[in-house]
Amino acid sequence: MEHSALAGKELLIAALLGEHHELMGVDVMRLSKGQLVRGTVYVTLDRMKEKKLVQSRVIPPNRGEGIPPVRLYRLSSLGHRLLFATAMANKSFMLAMQSSKKALP
Repeated sequence: MEHSALAGKELLIAALLGEHHELMGVDVMRLSKGQLVRGTVYVTLDRMKEKKLVQSRVIPPNRGEGIPPVRLYRLSSLGHRLLFATAMANKSFMLAMQSSKKALP
């Protein structure tokens, strides 16, 4: 599967995971400050797992029965590379835009 850049929800999730290393889905929602909702986060994380951009691990509960396991998500090495490439492309674009504004009369 060919990857060239992250965009939209995938970019936001990748940026949050890149900054915080490992998060639960609920933490991704909270840190997105309303930009992502429950259904969107988990669907997008699953899609990112299929694309090999994120990895997850399950931590079983240790406090007895009735408590669900916790799933933690983190960027894969491919996810880190793609986040970096996207950041560099965005930076280059912004620099080009600033240069073109300076060149205008």
